[in-house]
Formats: sequence, C-alpha cells, structure tokens
Amino acid sequence: MRYTWVYWTAISLILVPLLPGFAGILLPALSYIPTLGYTEFSVSGFIAVFDWHGVTQSIHVTLLTGTVSTLLAVCLSFLITRNLWNSQRWRRLQHLLTPVIALPHAAFAIGFLFLFSQTGWLARIIDPISLPLLTQDKWGIGLIVVLTVKEVPFLLLMSLSVLQRLDVNKQLTAAQSLGYSPQRAWHALLFPQWLSQMRLPIFAVLAYGLSNVELAYILGPQRPPTFAVLVWQWFNEPNLDLFPRAAAGAAILLAIGLTGLAVWWCAEHAYLRLTHHMRLKGKRHTPILSTFAFHRLLWLPLIVLPTVLIWSFTFRWRFPDVWPNQLSFKYWQQEVAHILELSFNSLAIAIPTALFALILVVAILQFQRKRIPMALIAIPLVVPHLSVLFGIQVFSYWIDSSQHWLWVYWTHFLFVFPYLYLSLRSSWDNIDPRIEMTAMSLGLSPWQAWWKVKFHYLLPAICIAFGVGISVSFALYLPTQMLGGGRISTITTEAVALVSGGDRRITAIYALLQATLPLIVFGISILAQQKSQQRLMPPKRHAKQDTIYALRTKKPHYK
Repeated sequence: MRYTWVYWTAISLILVPLLPGFAGILLPALSYIPTLGYTEFSVSGFIAVFDWHGVTQSIHVTLLTGTVSTLLAVCLSFLITRNLWNSQRWRRLQHLLTPVIALPHAAFAIGFLFLFSQTGWLARIIDPISLPLLTQDKWGIGLIVVLTVKEVPFLLLMSLSVLQRLDVNKQLTAAQSLGYSPQRAWHALLFPQWLSQMRLPIFAVLAYGLSNVELAYILGPQRPPTFAVLVWQWFNEPNLDLFPRAAAGAAILLAIGLTGLAVWWCAEHAYLRLTHHMRLKGKRHTPILSTFAFHRLLWLPLIVLPTVLIWSFTFRWRFPDVWPNQLSFKYWQQEVAHILELSFNSLAIAIPTALFALILVVAILQFQRKRIPMALIAIPLVVPHLSVLFGIQVFSYWIDSSQHWLWVYWTHFLFVFPYLYLSLRSSWDNIDPRIEMTAMSLGLSPWQAWWKVKFHYLLPAICIAFGVGISVSFALYLPTQMLGGGRISTITTEAVALVSGGDRRITAIYALLQATLPLIVFGISILAQQKSQQRLMPPKRHAKQDTIYALRTKKPHYK
C-alpha cells in the first residue's frame, strides 16, 4: 500500500492526456470553439469534410493500405516464425530485429523513395519504362510494401515472449504424437493461440497503418492523399474558419481507426471459432503455405541505406547516369551547424523522456503487485495518433500553448511509456522471486536485495529498454511538429519537411542522421547489456591458478 501512488501516477500520466485529447476532438468537430467565436454546436465541419472533392477515394485508399499492410505483416511474421523456428537462422534473426526496428519509418521511406522512384537508383540501372511504379502511386502499393516490411520486425519481436509462454516445442511434440506434421501443427494448433495473444500488437500495427502521416506523405498517393494526410493538410490551413473541418476530419479518422479495430476483432473471433470447429471435426487439411525465405525481406530497410549514403555525398548526379558524376563534402560542411542544433534537440527530448519513463516503469513493476491492464497501456498505440494529438493540441490552447517543450515532453512520454513497459514486463516476470528472498534471508534489506542482487539480473533488459525508448522518441514526428508549434525542430521533422521539394542531397543527410543516431544508441545499449551479462558470469580461473589449486588439493604420494 505504501507505493500505491506509483500506480496512480502512471495511470494519471497515461490517462490525463487522453481524456482532454478526446474532448479536444469532439467539441471543435461540433464547431464549438469559443476562442474563434464559435459558441453554438453544429455539424458544418462534417458537411465540409464530405463536400471536399475526392474524400471518398481518400478514405478507400486509407482502408486499403492500412488493412492490406497489416494482413501481410501478420501473415509474413507467422510464416517466418514457422519456417525458422529452432534453427540457426532464427537465432541470427533475433539479432537482426534490433537494428531494423531502430531504423525510423521516415528514414526507411526516404531511402525507399531514392531507390524505387521513377528517377531513383533502380530506374537508372534498369530501363525506367519496365520499372513498376512503387512510389506515390494511386493505389498506395509502395506505401503497403514499406508498412509491411517495417512492421514485420515489430511483430516478430512481440512474438518472442508470446512463443515463450506457449511452450512451442512441447506442443509440437504432442501434436506430432497425434499424427500432425510440424507445419500442420503450426497452422492448426499454434497459429490460433499466437493470433489471439498477439491481438494488441496487431491492433497497434493496424492503427498505425490507418493513421500514419509521415510515410503516406513521402510515399503515398498525392491526388487525393490518404485521409490522415488530408486531415494534416486541413490542420495546417492558415484560415482559422476552416478549423472545424480539420477537427471533424480528426474525429472521422478516429472513427475509421476504431471501426478497423472492431472489424479485425470480429474477423479474428470468426476465424478462431471456425478453426476450433474444424479441429473438433477432426479435419487436418489445413493449407500449407510456401516455405519461401520471407525473412530476407527484413534486409530491405538496411539495403536502402547505401542509396541515402551516396546521395548525401553527391555533388552532381545527372539522370540517367548510374553513378554520381562528382562527390563532395560541401553539403555536410554547409549543414553542420544546423545538424548539431537539431541533434541536440533530438537528444534533449529523447533522453529525459526515456529516462523518466524507464524510472516509472521500473517502479511500477517492482513495487506494485497490481499490474496496469494491458488494454490501458495500449491505448496510445491503438488509437490514431493524429486524432489524439489534435485533441491534446486543442486542449493545450485552453491551458497555455506557449509551453511548447513541456507539451512535447508529455506527448513523447505518452508514446514511449508503452514500449518500455512491454519491453521490460516479460523480463520482470521471468525473474525467479526466490533470488530476492534468498538475499533478504542473508540479512539484506529489501532495498539492498533489489539493488545489489535483482537489479544486476535485470540490467541487460533495462539497457535494451532504454535504447528502445530513445529510438521511439527519435522517430516521433507528429508529437514534435504539432505540440511544438513549429518552434521545436528535430532531425525527424527536418527530414520529413525536406522531402517535399527539398534538395535530395540535403534530405539524404538528415535521413542518414535519422537512421544513424538510433543505431548508435542501440549499439551503446547492446554493449552495456553485454558488459552487464559478463558481470553475472562466474570469473574464469587462470590455468596457473588451477594447477596450484590441483597441487594443493592433491593427495600426497607416499610410495
């Protein structure tokens, strides 16, 4: 009971931004904005949304890109797990997940654009006419590809703890003893369990696919754009009389996201009931999908980086030349002062946010027996970011909109906290409680037992979680742009802003930095993790010491 305040502090910090966020969506959507002179409720904002030419097509593209990319990411994640389980490739894949996840979405999208656009590097190598259009196409095919490839590592990472709880090897052995082949056992027995326990991560992927702005802005269709980009453009209109239309758009986007989650939930339950019925009937004929090496798709985010690197050092590169005509450090020298300022801003936001979230997560997991419900933790991830941030921004206008840094810190914390909680929760649950009890039975106080014993077992996971928190904060675009009011710039906001009409060489510099900084942070986290793991290993005894020990303990030979 002494630490109940920790639990309620965490609940408050998660819920307090959300409640006014939802209120800040609904009231302006109903044209109730007293600061602008709108004091009567009206649905004129919704009428203006549906009067906009092309809004129906925009919603269709949003639903298509969001649902298809989520479906593909779920299928690929399961097939990769099934094909590589218990193999050497599966162990190597786990090491690959961290750098791929650390690569921000926007940096990957810019590299994809430089590689696959009609004037990209691939078009310079292959005949441009025969190259399919993968960027800014009207169906959003390139956007679907990027969303799918970027979300598969996240689902695989979330699968690790789920597969551990399912005890896969024991279930596969039992299924094979009943006559199931390993692949049919995966489909008929393990897939339904995996799918139900992966519900929240899948909801997060679906919500991001339906509401992302930066990826759709870089790679999505332009006429019309996806609905999230359309709302973002309305939001940036200088005419304040159009503000109710933007608010109504944010409310509709929220409704689209919640409807998408409800439809997925219904489809998942229908599928689970169908497979359960088939198992009761004894049917074992489940579709066996290809054993193609899908895991090679995970290399795509790392493959596009060399293109960005070359562009950052290019001075002149005429189309359709395959290689740059001239390389130079000119643009790096030109941007160095701005880079230092933006890097400082990124670190000044990411490190305090991740540190505060980490301290709070550790306090909750250690001192509070009652865990925060996962549905509550996942709210910031499964609700469309643009809608929630829109409401929080309206709420900030009512309080004090001049505190830009404070609002940016708060919104970054809102999205960093769930990732840290999910990263550390499984490690905390896997610690044997008898370790701490044994330490206290030897005379240590509860605090000493935690600090001198349990903390060292958890330090590797804490190091990685801290790196995850910093990487998530680095990649956030909308919270910085919306709550910062355009007065706080980071590497991410600058990279996204330069895509639309900026110089490719300067855009490449910021995209490369956006990709490199999280990788450096993760590299430091992994080194710290390895160092902390080495401290847990028993010290190696020197061969000479072993010889001396053997001579001392050896029985004398009296003959």
